[in-house]
Amino acid sequence: MFEYKFVPTPKQVRRGGETLNGPDALTRTLDSEIKMILGTGWDFVRTERLPVKGTWFFLPVTRQQDFMVFRRPVTEAERPVVPQPVAALADVGVRPRRVQARGHATSRPGGALA
Repeated sequence: MFEYKFVPTPKQVRRGGETLNGPDALTRTLDSEIKMILGTGWDFVRTERLPVKGTWFFLPVTRQQDFMVFRRPVTEAERPVVPQPVAALADVGVRPRRVQARGHATSRPGGALA
């Protein structure tokens, strides 16, 4: 079993008061971030691009965000305990029932309303 960590990839590099957008600066930043996380016991798996919803001047927008995915094995002591369903709660006598439609709708699926 593994534990996963998602880290957003940097888009720009800021050093001092200026923004560096060159490929060399971004490559060095990614390299240093990956090495820092690898040093704490995480393994790099892949990058993922996921949609992120947000707003832009009160308008809903969806943009794509890149994430770096890391994982590390979970020891038996760190494994989360999953609660098992209690057998007594399974037999409480709950049964589905048929619900009658209200109004003037037809009983056929997709039928027209009267």
